[in-house]
Amino acid sequence: MQSGNYLSKPYVPMAIEELSKVTGLKHWANIKVRVVGTVILPSTLVSIYERGGPYNIALDLHLLDVYPQHDTNIQVYGELEICSGVPQIRVFFFRKLDGLDIESYHRAVELQKKYIPHFIKP
Repeated sequence: MQSGNYLSKPYVPMAIEELSKVTGLKHWANIKVRVVGTVILPSTLVSIYERGGPYNIALDLHLLDVYPQHDTNIQVYGELEICSGVPQIRVFFFRKLDGLDIESYHRAVELQKKYIPHFIKP
């Protein structure tokens, strides 16, 4: 975990495509992320309605008391990490997304990104 004001940093909305292409975290000032996708057990999150997709990212679920159900749409809150050169999300918690219009959600996230601080340092 990062030190300093780590606890006050937000979970930044990201696309699975963006996270799946990360090769290192050296320049990341905040690794707390939130993403939406379909969980494929034992440990994969697959993108929904992302252009050019589907994309996927590994999940580390060992901190959870209860695992999400297979083939369920969820929003994941966790930390991005690199494990054996591959990006994955260490999941702190998740929520089911029954009834959410996921296409509209992605459009809203794209609008929000204009106002979110840029957490990747040059």
